[in-house]
Amino acid sequence: MLFGYAGKILRVSLTNNEITEEPLQENFAKEWIGGKGFGTYLLYKEVGKGVEPLSPENKLIITVGPATGSGFPTGGRYGVFFKSPLTDIYAESYSAGHFAPQLKFAGYDVVIIEGKAESPVYLWISDRGVEIKDASHLWGKMTYDTEDAIKEELGDKKIRVACIGPAGENLVKFANIKNDYWRSAGRCGPGAVMGSKNLKAIAARGKKRFELADREGFMEFLKDMNEEIRTDKATSEIYPTYGTPVTVNLVNTTGSFPTGGYWKDGFFEDYEKINAEAVREQITIKPQGCYACEIRCGKLGEAKQKDGTIIRIEGPEYETIYSFGGLNMINDLREIVRMNDYCDRMGFDSMTGGNVVSFAIEAYKRGVLQSEIPLDYGDPESVMYIMEKIVKREDFGDILAEGVRGAAEKLGLSELAIHVKGLEPAGYDPRALYCMALG
Repeated sequence: MLFGYAGKILRVSLTNNEITEEPLQENFAKEWIGGKGFGTYLLYKEVGKGVEPLSPENKLIITVGPATGSGFPTGGRYGVFFKSPLTDIYAESYSAGHFAPQLKFAGYDVVIIEGKAESPVYLWISDRGVEIKDASHLWGKMTYDTEDAIKEELGDKKIRVACIGPAGENLVKFANIKNDYWRSAGRCGPGAVMGSKNLKAIAARGKKRFELADREGFMEFLKDMNEEIRTDKATSEIYPTYGTPVTVNLVNTTGSFPTGGYWKDGFFEDYEKINAEAVREQITIKPQGCYACEIRCGKLGEAKQKDGTIIRIEGPEYETIYSFGGLNMINDLREIVRMNDYCDRMGFDSMTGGNVVSFAIEAYKRGVLQSEIPLDYGDPESVMYIMEKIVKREDFGDILAEGVRGAAEKLGLSELAIHVKGLEPAGYDPRALYCMALG
């Protein structure tokens, strides 16, 4: 018996409409442990050199680990492994929430998706079996609507859904995978890989439980760990109260908050309008946690827009505040929430998205990018206009959908483009944080 594991690998060939299962071998589990180990090994073994990322030969590998679904704090994550359409090399992306435990409770530690379906489909994984179901009626839907529609169709509100939006369908190279509305496997374009396979969503629900080697000892360990979480200042006060936006003040203090309009500066003068205190005062309703995690660093909030509508969101997280607030010099949290919500509904990475938008405005200012409307930093309508073009791959949006590196090559601005092997950086300026440069 493999303690801590569901014990099975699920393999789905969309080309052949075939579903097969393989036992999780003990030596494989011991050597690679789970999550990143499983995904990295399988991607290296099964996706050869020269495979085009958006071809049927690329694979989407979803993994969980031995802590997933066990009650271990922060153990509710899943990993996605694939060859990236954005970087053309190895890629990994992670998301939390409640999808991963349901995948494991359905009986699987690994899901390998290969090939391409003839028409849109979604995968329904449960402890009663696995089905490839028609998704033609879901194609074109936004992510929230897709989750709701699948739950209603399958008749179970406790089902968890990982899906793509219009950005993934249109093969925007930084499209992401969304679950639980606001959680994202965001980086490197896994949503585009799903879209290239005509795979709209993966739904999971299960009630199977896996064995632990020493359940009594493990429960005692969890008791001690959760007590430490409840007494540590960071996990009991700072993150439950403020979440990741606490980083805004810190990086501004060190001069490493990318801003000024596309990485020109490291200090945003209006940072107090978009920092953790501002988020808490203007938006946050309550802290929200992932499966079995007491830290509850997510922030469920509401932001009233200028037209009176209310946007409900979990966030915005630090990286979204940096990419739209700092890089695009937006100092209104309501507008950042609107941008965040658009990214979530359309299904693309807000980190790369904010970088691409800022790069586009810089290209426009240099006279290289042509636009029907004026584009400028600090203008929310410029940001929204560019993002809508990207999602539809319309006009200059078709170029920007390639990411900063790809767009820069086509526009002749490679010397301006800030990326690492095609991936736009996280929100820490390496000119101030040397460790970031090394990373």
